[in-house]
Amino acid sequence: MSSYQFPEQFIFGASTSAYQIEGAAETDGRLPSVWDTFSATPGRVRNGDTGLVACDHYHRYHEDIKLMASLGIKHYRFSLSWSRLIPEGTGAINKAGLDFYQRLVDCLLEYDITPYITLFHWDSPQALENRYGSWQSREIAQDFADYTALVVSHLGDRVNHWITLNEISCFTHMGYGVGKIPVHAPGTMVKNRQAIWQTSHHALLAHGLSCQAIRATSPVPCSVYLVDNFVVTVPFQETDSNITAAQTAFALAGANGGIIFPALTGAYSELLLAQLY
Repeated sequence: MSSYQFPEQFIFGASTSAYQIEGAAETDGRLPSVWDTFSATPGRVRNGDTGLVACDHYHRYHEDIKLMASLGIKHYRFSLSWSRLIPEGTGAINKAGLDFYQRLVDCLLEYDITPYITLFHWDSPQALENRYGSWQSREIAQDFADYTALVVSHLGDRVNHWITLNEISCFTHMGYGVGKIPVHAPGTMVKNRQAIWQTSHHALLAHGLSCQAIRATSPVPCSVYLVDNFVVTVPFQETDSNITAAQTAFALAGANGGIIFPALTGAYSELLLAQLY
């Protein structure tokens, strides 16, 4: 049997998202995100669980980081709560929210743990959902870029790894639905599949504008990433025809043709467009 090993430059670490662990959902000026609203709606989440307290990381971050260090973790990816930093989605930054993330980053660096910040992990401010339907509107792309610039201007001297969006398909194609209530926040019904694809189009635009904002604002050289949960298609047998079939199927598997394709090439898959129109 062949032996496999990770390359020397492979980075092992741990990761979380803000709504999963922070708690303190009504503390220090934070306002609701769409996940607060979604999880507080009866029948949407198993057992009626919410992120109101979660792991209480907001108050326990120092002991949590000590535990991470004791495990030998050297790289930590976490997300910021947009509605903690800019509670209304736009406007001035919330100093208490910013202070928390500054303390968090400083503590990670104190324990020699490299921070990797995800700017958005599904929890858009409820205020933007109320104002214009969040990802249904192109307006959110610019608001996200403005949020990005504010964050990087305050944390960019200590952070040089930035992730714009986490798994676009989860907060667009699983957050908006036709004919039935979606399983992710915001849980919004729309008229047709094209309307769902429009939400992921706005997310891609937000990613691009956010990349520009990071590069323009960061005071130090940095890396910028997009996290995508694309669907892998594998040939049933390693024959030329099966390999070709798998390659063709890739564009139509999951949301590949409308997310990872344009993110990497600048254009939507023609196969996908033919299906939609």
